[in-house]
Amino acid sequence: MAGILDTLNVNLTVLLATAVLFITLVLVMDRLFWRRVLAHLDARRQEIARAYEALDTTRRQLDDLQREYEGRLARIEADARVRIQQTVRDAQMQRDRTIADARDDAARVVRDGAIELGRQHDEALVQTRERLAQVSLNTLERVVGQTPSPEQRRLVEEYIAQCT
Repeated sequence: MAGILDTLNVNLTVLLATAVLFITLVLVMDRLFWRRVLAHLDARRQEIARAYEALDTTRRQLDDLQREYEGRLARIEADARVRIQQTVRDAQMQRDRTIADARDDAARVVRDGAIELGRQHDEALVQTRERLAQVSLNTLERVVGQTPSPEQRRLVEEYIAQCT
């Protein structure tokens, strides 16, 4: 084997020293950087999962409210039929008002829920972009060994905006 290394002009001592330094560098990077980044990403992933669970809960609540309103509407219609036997005119007016109110309430609840879901989505997206930009800038600072310039910050933020 020594003959092959001599033929290739490879110094075994330099090769071994380089391998030891590389392994040491990998271990140091793992301990100081990668574990923290992965832990942070895992925490963010869990936070996003909780946000989606909250969205699902809100959707289920909206569905429950809609069923409640539909049940309420059915009861109102039954009452209206009983009243129709007494006075057709009064029952029809009451039924129309109640149906309109129930539909307005249902539309408002659905609209408010959709607005809230959109707001939460936008907020989660903004938070994700901010966190990603901060992690990227921190990584750049650690790799380069100095605080990123405003131009570097702008480039990182533009890249993140393009990717999301």
